[in-house]
Amino acid sequence: MAGAPDPIDPARRPAYASGAMSDASRFDALCVHAGADIPGLDMATPPISPPIFQSSVFETPDLAVLHRAMNGEPGAYVYSRHANPTVAAFEAAVAALEDAETAVATASGMGAITATLLSRLKAGDGVVTTSALYGNTRQLLDAYLAPLGVAVHHLTAEAIVAEGVPPGTRIVFTEPISNPLLVVADVPRLAEAAHAVGARLVVDNTFATPFHCRPLALGADVVVHSATKYLGGHGDLVAGVAAGAAALVEPIRRAARVLGANGAPFEAWLALRGLRTLHLRMARHADNAARVAAFLADHPKVRAVHYPGLPGHPTHAAARRILERGFGGMVTFELAAGEADGRAAFERFLGGLATIPFAASLADVGTMLSHPATTSHRDLLAAERMALGIGEGLVRLSCGIEAADDIVADLARGLAEV
Repeated sequence: MAGAPDPIDPARRPAYASGAMSDASRFDALCVHAGADIPGLDMATPPISPPIFQSSVFETPDLAVLHRAMNGEPGAYVYSRHANPTVAAFEAAVAALEDAETAVATASGMGAITATLLSRLKAGDGVVTTSALYGNTRQLLDAYLAPLGVAVHHLTAEAIVAEGVPPGTRIVFTEPISNPLLVVADVPRLAEAAHAVGARLVVDNTFATPFHCRPLALGADVVVHSATKYLGGHGDLVAGVAAGAAALVEPIRRAARVLGANGAPFEAWLALRGLRTLHLRMARHADNAARVAAFLADHPKVRAVHYPGLPGHPTHAAARRILERGFGGMVTFELAAGEADGRAAFERFLGGLATIPFAASLADVGTMLSHPATTSHRDLLAAERMALGIGEGLVRLSCGIEAADDIVADLARGLAEV
């Protein structure tokens, strides 16, 4: 946990914070305990569950304390857009899980991405992304940053590694497990390519989470998450977070403040609660996804399955190098229908389901599915979506933590209608 926030008295520091445990056991313990110590909460009998500091403003007794608060010193607060004790606890927990020096919470995953990009990019700078990318991230770059003079390049990971990064690039942006086709990026090689031209590698770790991948340990510079998804894990909050070295994260924190993209205390409390079971949930999500992918791969109504745990997946070898403890909880598959009939086939499939809901999100405790062509990537032109492999018959499935047999049984009901 190199450099992570640690307000605990060294005499009371537990084994998980001192390196006296195995890596897996330490991660599990961090999920359960990290963020429990809130700077500024000095009590002889501290609460087991961190409290919600649902306050927009804090009393400052004098200018010296105000100065400490405005400088971001632990335990001093002035205004919750700048900092809040509950938000600070969530930030400390994520920093510990990602082996980061510090972290900043934001109002959403896109808030974290936006603040990260704006903290480093100006007109004339370049940003390179892997082409397998979340649709809204691509929209942010193409529709909002490119018109401001930022040079945006969407390249395949293979091209970035083989040909290098264009001069003038300030940020290389990727996802270890991409949305929605689950392409696994070779993070160490992308980091080398970025650093060769003085760029920083920013990794959206939403799908993998630190349970499966810790990008900073693989050479990345900043990690971002939609905490709405697996970190929170219960479909009841919208939040984001960025983590890394303080020299990189503090400019992101300032950008989030100015943008009004700061994290809020109630959402931070919910996300902190979600982290307590992250290790348990991710293990079950991954196990269920492996079972579901195997079922779909043998089904005659399914044309293709995109799941990095399958040996035939194009980035399976990279997945085995990059991912730990399984291959994630997402499975994407294509219905066996022509593109002209893809949407109608999806409608028939959806109509045959009894328990799996259609929802434009993922990573809840319950299984849910989405239609990327009309949700996450709806703002792209049809030709752009097709070039990315996102057709009308593509289904993105977020495997929950129910019994795998129940998930498979409902998928079979839906596929029988295709």
